[in-house]
Amino acid sequence: MIDDHAHRIHLAISYIHAHFDQDIQLADLAKAAHFSPYHFHRVFTAIQHETPNDFLRRVRIERAANLLLIYPPFPMQQIALDCGFKSQALFSRAFRNHFGMTARDWRKGEQWTLDGLSYNWRQQSHKNNENILQDSKNCKVPHTDKLIESIPDTQLQAALEAARNGELPRQISGLKFEKMPNYRWVYFWQNGVELEQMFTLWQRVAHWGQAHGLTNANSSLVSRMIDNPNVTDHQHCAYAVGLLVDAEFKAEPKHLVAELVAGQYLVVDFCGTVADSMILAEYVFNYYLPQSKWAFDESRPGHTLGPIKDPQEILVTSTEFTYKLCVPVKKRR
Repeated sequence: MIDDHAHRIHLAISYIHAHFDQDIQLADLAKAAHFSPYHFHRVFTAIQHETPNDFLRRVRIERAANLLLIYPPFPMQQIALDCGFKSQALFSRAFRNHFGMTARDWRKGEQWTLDGLSYNWRQQSHKNNENILQDSKNCKVPHTDKLIESIPDTQLQAALEAARNGELPRQISGLKFEKMPNYRWVYFWQNGVELEQMFTLWQRVAHWGQAHGLTNANSSLVSRMIDNPNVTDHQHCAYAVGLLVDAEFKAEPKHLVAELVAGQYLVVDFCGTVADSMILAEYVFNYYLPQSKWAFDESRPGHTLGPIKDPQEILVTSTEFTYKLCVPVKKRR
């Protein structure tokens, strides 16, 4: 399911996500991926369609964009430093170049439009839909900023508004704060979170689990958004799906194995379509969590836990999924 090069590039990506606030050199990433610097740069660019330097810059900017939304009162200079920028001036310039607006305007939250199954920040004037050359130390790679038209959906808009105002969505059957243990999982990842791409990955993971004796009797399906699809372009957005395994499971060298970190979580029982998950997020993050004594803990990634789908089932937009959304939380200051 995952070739050796993709596996090793993911090791470098994980290194970036863990150390983006530090000074990262090409040699550091090459070492993490077990490549020579020259070979690493070439392979990374081929797989990710952006250079390591462009990728690191984007991760830092998008991390800052998330923090600006999560912590409105937090000083902008501190966010810039925490995300690896040497000064607020450098951060401000990079932010405007990437998002087409200032960080202060971004923080106001007036840029969002509903766009299918996520919110979209892109403005019609942003980069004029032209190919942009992103400079790096070793080469220049062209990128197209694809503009996506907003898709109006009055029924979804009404449901989102109701959830935002505190009406419990029918798709949610339970919410509770609880301490969860460590879990071990084997996972696979991809760039791209369009529906067809996610459905394909879920089915491939289910097939892999079936071949390795992992069923709903002894495992669960885990999914995790590595990037925020409301902020990151959908084709750059990294997504991981895998299955829980016990300590005795013999992982192959090409497998990616990690821990789901123990700690306090808000656990939400959900049953609905992929589109309904927008309503879930609206209620949890814009109403329920702000009303509680807990705040979202950005230092730990969230995930979902659910049953493994039949690998033969054909997944469509109306397919309903049952899962637990596990949101890491910490005591509010």
